[in-house]
Amino acid sequence: MIKMRESETKGMQICPKCSQNNTLTSRTCIYCGSSLPSVPLLAKGTILNNRYTIMHVLGFGGFSAVYLALDQRLSHRKVAIKELLQIDPALVQQFETEAKILASLSHPSLPKAYDWFKQFGSDRYYLVMEFIEGISIWDLVHRKGMMTPVTAMQVIDPILEVVSYLHRQNPPIIHRDIKPLNILLTKDRKIYLVDFGIAKIGGAREKTATGAQGVTPGFSPPEQYLGSGETDIRSDIYSLGATLYFMLTARIPPDATVRLQHEMSGQISLEPIRSVNPAVSPQIEQSIFIAMALRKEQRFSSVEEFRAGLRGQTMIIHPPVAQPGTPPTQPTPEPIQQPIPSQPIPPQSPYQQPTPPQQIPTHPPQPPIAGGIREWCPACKANFYITDPSLEWVHCPNCGQLIHRTPSLPHSVHHLPQPLMRTPYRTSDWFEAWFSHLLANKKTIVRIGAIIATISLLVLPLVSCGEMELTGLDILQSGARIEWKLLMGLAIVGAAVTLFLRNPSHCLIGSIVGLASFIVLILWIRYGDSEPKGVNDEFAKAIEVVARSSIRFRYGAFGVIGGFGLIIWASYQWLKEEISNIFT
Repeated sequence: MIKMRESETKGMQICPKCSQNNTLTSRTCIYCGSSLPSVPLLAKGTILNNRYTIMHVLGFGGFSAVYLALDQRLSHRKVAIKELLQIDPALVQQFETEAKILASLSHPSLPKAYDWFKQFGSDRYYLVMEFIEGISIWDLVHRKGMMTPVTAMQVIDPILEVVSYLHRQNPPIIHRDIKPLNILLTKDRKIYLVDFGIAKIGGAREKTATGAQGVTPGFSPPEQYLGSGETDIRSDIYSLGATLYFMLTARIPPDATVRLQHEMSGQISLEPIRSVNPAVSPQIEQSIFIAMALRKEQRFSSVEEFRAGLRGQTMIIHPPVAQPGTPPTQPTPEPIQQPIPSQPIPPQSPYQQPTPPQQIPTHPPQPPIAGGIREWCPACKANFYITDPSLEWVHCPNCGQLIHRTPSLPHSVHHLPQPLMRTPYRTSDWFEAWFSHLLANKKTIVRIGAIIATISLLVLPLVSCGEMELTGLDILQSGARIEWKLLMGLAIVGAAVTLFLRNPSHCLIGSIVGLASFIVLILWIRYGDSEPKGVNDEFAKAIEVVARSSIRFRYGAFGVIGGFGLIIWASYQWLKEEISNIFT
């Protein structure tokens, strides 16, 4: 630890780039030549509140700076200290609000607040928080490029969960600054949401504090630019969609004000995700575009609905696609058949030129509209989203019921490039979605394989001869060879420990050891010398009979091999994902 006397830090300021001290009158760093902030930062080695020693700068902006410091009272624990650089009363009030928010929350994806104080003899306020040592999603994407859909979903899912936790508070807490720079990924692959500097307590009816007004171009919704308190939980949903858009495309979404101008001129305001990253499914793309609708009423009403849309659990209805040369149609009920009076058909003269067929003007099919209107089916009580509010008749995607609704005026929102037609819900679709989700979750497959192998080893018959069946418990409890018991014990331990291991390499090693032990055991029973020496009991006599007879492998042995094989395959795939994932 660097120890400096007060006289050595007085009249000095730290350079945010190289973390070296400079005089307060300096405008550029004498060590690295970079420009120093207009508001001087603390000097390296400064001790705050007789407890925290400043080490270097983690980040700074126009209103605040964040330092890495060491807590002298708690074994020099690393902490993050946020300093308010302005003395505006509104900013001080919002700074205190941020401290109260962090102190009142408890979630594994949120940093903990330890202390909040005003430095004696100074007009600056400080917030001491848990230090999260990791990399931001912003830096990660700029370093490695756009993410795959699987990786993006693994990163965004904890953020969706923690934002939902914030919205469930009473009153709800609106973060209002969700962006890639405020999402941190640690070395042990934990995700954290940080920076509650402009957070707001309450819904749209609560007035936004002056110190909490702020926007991030590309990630803030249009209502946040007004600063009139119109933000609510749907504002965070917009930012979540914009963050996911950035993760999947490595491109900053257009600013909300620019999108409004483009839509007023009839231009496409948002580039399709699938044109940049073809691996993204249409369902994920559609859900992101609904979350990023410019009107709050057209977004998902909760984070849970957004998550369900990303997972394919929210039903989305799109307008029918018009074929070239045919006018677009809507599903309508069958009209009542009315008698049509017959009209005489005038005879056509043989000299009359045939009338050429009329050319129906062709119009390019109008793609579906981003944003959604929530509807409810009275027949099956299912909720779903309609992307085109001008539809009068729609079919419920769950039960197929034809529903009449009052159409609203079509809104001017960005049009998606590729429509996603949703067919009526079927059991086979649910099974396919469930099976695909199961295959994508390698941890669950490892647990299933471990359960199969453990049950097969302990309960199911492994070998048999005639009517006599031998299970793993029989081998452990009888007077069999000590080598057999050791091999069976290794196999059981190898299968059981994978139920609790969280490291794919450990699961792979344990399953290989267990499978090898079991194979050696059954081959020894089938082909080796099976007579235990020095043992004269009924089991020994039965073993002699088994050795002299033809031994058959039972379904328990195949269950053990199948369970271990499932563990090995899933652990290998899990390990490959971990290696190719975010950190190499």
